[in-house]
Amino acid sequence: MLTNGHDNSPSKYITLVSSDGFEFVVLREAAMISPTIKGMLRGQFAEAITGRCQFPEVSGVILEKVVEYFHFWYKNRDKEDVPDMDIPVELCLELLVAADYFGLDSKLLPTTFYKTTQESVVLTFSLAFFALQNKHEIPYSMG
Repeated sequence: MLTNGHDNSPSKYITLVSSDGFEFVVLREAAMISPTIKGMLRGQFAEAITGRCQFPEVSGVILEKVVEYFHFWYKNRDKEDVPDMDIPVELCLELLVAADYFGLDSKLLPTTFYKTTQESVVLTFSLAFFALQNKHEIPYSMG
């Protein structure tokens, strides 16, 4: 297990690696909101030993937003009135898939995050469906 050098306790930080090679150094305690990451860092898995988790199915853009959420959650975990987190509409569908992959269900996400994301996905799908029905090209960015 990667330790902090002074004793045998785990390092305070871990590294998350995206499919396109971007590396994000994250506060371990913040990342532990994810049951997926928590499971990877337990026992004798390579990730637990190195403190490095690779996600071959998650792009750097999406992993960056997930890491941003980990820190957002950690910073606001004890607050009552949590501000909205900025979520680009064009990333909503991929972020929902990532939230599912990382085990971040609606019980863990701030209500405003989940509601905004759901509304954006519904809007995106509605626009795409309308465009397909009417034989219009689907714009690259719907935001």
